[in-house]
Parts: sequence; C-alpha cells; structure tokens
Amino acid sequence: MNRLFTIILAFIPLFLYGQFPSINEHYVLNPFLINPSYAGSKDALNVATYIHRQWTGVKGTPETLTLAADAPFLREEMGLGLILANDRIGVTNKTQISANYAYKVYLNEGMLSFGLGAGVLTNQSAWSDLVTLDEEDAEYLTDSRLLIVPDFSFGVHYSYKEFFIDFSMPQLVNYKFDHDEMTYSFYNNLLKNNYSLMSGYTFKVNEDFQLMPGTFILLNPEKLFLYDINIYASFFKRFWTGISYRSDQSINGLFQFNVNENFILAYTYDLNIGRLRKYSSGSHGFMLRFIFGGKLNVASPLEF
Repeated sequence: MNRLFTIILAFIPLFLYGQFPSINEHYVLNPFLINPSYAGSKDALNVATYIHRQWTGVKGTPETLTLAADAPFLREEMGLGLILANDRIGVTNKTQISANYAYKVYLNEGMLSFGLGAGVLTNQSAWSDLVTLDEEDAEYLTDSRLLIVPDFSFGVHYSYKEFFIDFSMPQLVNYKFDHDEMTYSFYNNLLKNNYSLMSGYTFKVNEDFQLMPGTFILLNPEKLFLYDINIYASFFKRFWTGISYRSDQSINGLFQFNVNENFILAYTYDLNIGRLRKYSSGSHGFMLRFIFGGKLNVASPLEF
C-alpha cells in the first residue's frame, strides 16, 4: 500500500495545478481566456487556437489544447465568445466549454467592460492507467466517474488611453476528488476561489516602436499566490517579443509575428530556474490566430 500512496502523492501537485486556470503566456496573447469581459474586443470575428506542453521531459505533465472565438454582437457595446479547452494532467482529463458575454460602457476617453461566462466542466481520472508494484494495490485503482458540473466566470476590464487594468474570477465552482465515493464533488467557497489582477501601460516611443511593461497576479486565499512581472516590445506593429519573471521560479519568453492583418503566429517558452530545471527542458506553447477584418478597440497587454 505504501507504494500506491507514493504514486498518488506524486500526482497531487498536478491535481492542484488543474484547479487553477492556465497561467502560461497564452493569457497575454488572449486575455479573453481568463477574463470574459474581453469578448468582442476586436471589431471582427477573432479565432485563436493554443497548444501548450508543460515541463517537457517529465512524464504525465500538463498538456493544454484551447480553441477560443469571440466577436461583436448586434451593437459595438456587446460581445460574445466561446471557449473550448482540454487539459490532460497525469491520468486526469479535464474539458471546459464556456460561452461568454461582455457589455462595454464608454466613459469619455476611457472604457469599462463587464463580462460573464457560463458553461460546463468535465473531469475524469483514469486511475487504472497507473502501474502498481503490488497486485493487491490494483483493486484500489478504480477509474473515477465522469464529473460534469456547471462552470461560471466573471471579469471587469477598464482602459484609459494607454493604461489598462483587469480583475477576474476565472472559475467560480470548486471541486475535489472523494476517494471513498470514487467521484468528484463540487462546492462554493469564496476562500477557495481564484482571483486574478492584470495591469499594464503602453509607452509609444515612436510610430514603429512601443514598450509595454505590466504585471499579473493570481491569488487563491488558501492555496496560492503567484505573480508575473513582464515587459514586451512592439516593432513596426508586426513583430512582438518580450520576457517575464514568474514567482514560481520561471522565466518566460514570448514571440509573435503578424504574417498579415488576418493571420498571426506566436510561440512561448517557459524556463524553470528552480529545482524542476534538473528534470525538464522547459515548457512550449504555440498559437495560431485568424482575424476576419476589423481592428482592436480595447487596450490589452500587448494590443494584439
């Protein structure tokens, strides 16, 4: 039994990771992933797909695949969006389907946007995929039932000229695994919810060069406090690059290239500078974005 417990304990950090929204560099490329108030922030249909592999070289590490689309709806004050996301973390498979709505209020030169997201979250663990050294332990490795729970999010965005600040609650429903019932249960507790705060400012050095420092904070009162400090640069409104430091001991790089006004490519690389560096060569992410006409009308971290 001790060997089985050791195996399970080895996966606990991955389970906890799954409780939090993705905090890789994709939140910079598209803040809509964690804040529904960005829905419809472009005057066009905006479709982006993301692939992220965490901690390359470590078996069972998180893999994320996301498809996000948003567009203005009826009037420029309203926006709609859809997020489809799948996380594979060890033997756990989590899928999110979320519809989002945003409403904007223009305040002289500023803009305030409110967003709501609603959908479902599924979670299932294939415990039988784990390998045991003791045959008696196998009977404990029963796959969990498929959990389907409602999922809600809330966000606020404010921008004034080159400054912006965001607040969001990316996941309002909490859940945990019950080993006795071999299933997941969900509950509501404000102390266990996740809260994110993001802010930044764009310095326009000239028409062809911009600097954009910013910060991102993710807080869970009982479990976690993470922050990013970052700075990005834009060249000729076609190429973006930047670097950030994350408090979980990682340095993250981002590169984006606008092939044209409608097609955008991006790559992110996360280098762990802590103990995990001995076992992993880093994390990699890729993004493809298609914009069907239009332009950005809401300040975002990189004005993408």
